[in-house]
Amino acid sequence: MKGTRTLGNNEIRKISNCFDGTFETRNRILFRIGISPDGHIRELLNLQIGDVY
Repeated sequence: MKGTRTLGNNEIRKISNCFDGTFETRNRILFRIGISPDGHIRELLNLQIGDVY
């Protein structure tokens, strides 16, 4: 896709460290899954609480 590039490891760490608050862990995990090559938005949207436990 024109105008996009892969995030570097340092950029990923910086973004990941910006999450805070009540849902810090959840948001960080969703971000990490979303940027992984195997992460598909469809899978994230269908994720249920029971799937995590």
